[in-house]
Amino acid sequence: PDFDTTLVDECYSLASKWVKTATESPESLESTFSPSDIDEFGSNQNGVFLDTLVAYEGKDGFSWSSENGQKALSVMKSNYSAYSTSQNAEVLFRWYRLELTGKITSSYQKLADWLGTVGRMKFVRPSYVLLNQVDRELALKTFHKYEMGYHPICRAMVKKDLSL
Repeated sequence: PDFDTTLVDECYSLASKWVKTATESPESLESTFSPSDIDEFGSNQNGVFLDTLVAYEGKDGFSWSSENGQKALSVMKSNYSAYSTSQNAEVLFRWYRLELTGKITSSYQKLADWLGTVGRMKFVRPSYVLLNQVDRELALKTFHKYEMGYHPICRAMVKKDLSL
């Protein structure tokens, strides 16, 4: 079948441009990107864009936790502030995942706090896994704080994920 991929291609293109600019000319990040880059994106496009950015981790030696990756995330955080204040759990989870992939320590507690407001296992489990990778103590403290608010199956799976 011949599908129209225009919308997803915009996401892939913007993500590729971010990584290329961060890698080749990080000094031009601020002048290359603007908040309007994502103005026309729907929530599905935002999800694809953020997923694609995370997928670049480790590809061709690129890392969001490198100096250039950190600079890119800083500019992105400034330009795309709507992500960090989104009420859409799909978008917010993906934003946190990108920040934790980049080892943005100021986001660790934000994710931990968010875990007290969400109960869907599709967000809870991977969030605890991410948090555990970067700050096990915070992951355990957060889980013990909120565990009784999770469905018993979710609670059991997170315990298994955290090796409890």
